[in-house]
Amino acid sequence: MANNMTALDDYNRRGDIDMANRLNSPYLFLDAIYDITAITSRSEDCQLQRNGRKIIALTEVARSTPNRMVVKLHLFVVSSETLLPYKKAYFKLLLVIKSRKRAFPSDTIMDERITRLLFPLHTNFDVRFVKQSTT
Repeated sequence: MANNMTALDDYNRRGDIDMANRLNSPYLFLDAIYDITAITSRSEDCQLQRNGRKIIALTEVARSTPNRMVVKLHLFVVSSETLLPYKKAYFKLLLVIKSRKRAFPSDTIMDERITRLLFPLHTNFDVRFVKQSTT
């Protein structure tokens, strides 16, 4: 837990603007998203209650960088080998948010924002095979 407190303290000291700038930069994106994923996964529930709105806002910022790089943020879309690390890091953050969803502040607007972020994790994409007759 000592490392988590250091990460949260560093996050709070450096501020949201610094993290948002890092998430907006394709060159700094991966380090920034790894930081926010670690903070989210290691935080106590009470810490997510306190910092959850910031984390969701930063995740919304993070979504824009892969989009600008033309990374399709859907599970069923193939990405190039160069862009795959961006997609994987973003989806890893989404999975952490999904697993910790109950710890985030809960109100209608916050629930809608989280649901919108988590939407790419769910797909109705269905492959069906139809047997064709040979007559």
